[in-house]
Amino acid sequence: MNLQKEYKFIVFTDTHLPVENRKERFNYFLELLKKSVELTENIILLGDVFEVWSGVSYYNHRRGKALLEKIKELRTKAKFILIEGNWDFFLCKNFGEYFDFCTEKHLTLNENGKTISFTHGHYFGDWQTRVLNFILTNPISYFAWKTGCLKNLEIKVAHKFLNKETSPLPDGYDLSLAAKKLKQKFKDSNFIFCGHFHEEKVIDNVFFLKDYQSSSFFYGITPNRIDTLFFENEAIKKVKSISLK
Repeated sequence: MNLQKEYKFIVFTDTHLPVENRKERFNYFLELLKKSVELTENIILLGDVFEVWSGVSYYNHRRGKALLEKIKELRTKAKFILIEGNWDFFLCKNFGEYFDFCTEKHLTLNENGKTISFTHGHYFGDWQTRVLNFILTNPISYFAWKTGCLKNLEIKVAHKFLNKETSPLPDGYDLSLAAKKLKQKFKDSNFIFCGHFHEEKVIDNVFFLKDYQSSSFFYGITPNRIDTLFFENEAIKKVKSISLK
């Protein structure tokens, strides 16, 4: 692996790639991944990769499989890390071999004497999302989905996610409250990177990252800075930088 790459990590969060239709948007993202591995040692998918994605069920769809095949192809150039979000179901249990690291929770690393943590963020937001996520991902549900016992119910739930009828964030959700919870959880971390809230904001070294879905922004992280990036005319461009002190 080329140690001279510009970024230690490139992070995509809340891409919410389309499951059906809008094929050009999905293919555009695959091309972006191909460009990104030339610039970084690690690609982090920080959750909510597709509108809905399941490892065992109705939404184990063709585009999910196509993304996994692209990752398999690109892993010779960069490591791939997946941190599941609240619209990702049983991916690590069933697709873990496609990633260098895969987790349903969080990732904490020590880089150049600094402790950094990555999390999707849904465990630190509204209680409705946490409860729904537990209902859909507990061991009993996993068995039911895998055996097809509740297939009709599962399809209804999946369609509700796809139609954005579930897991809404409250209007004006207080990110300072989320930041407080994150600091309590990762009390030894110098920097925390979080998705889920679809807002870009920094509170006490907690970096809330903007969703790719609405902004097309993603992030490059070095030991000393975080860059907001944008893909345009087949080139990755820097929008702005924030120092990591």
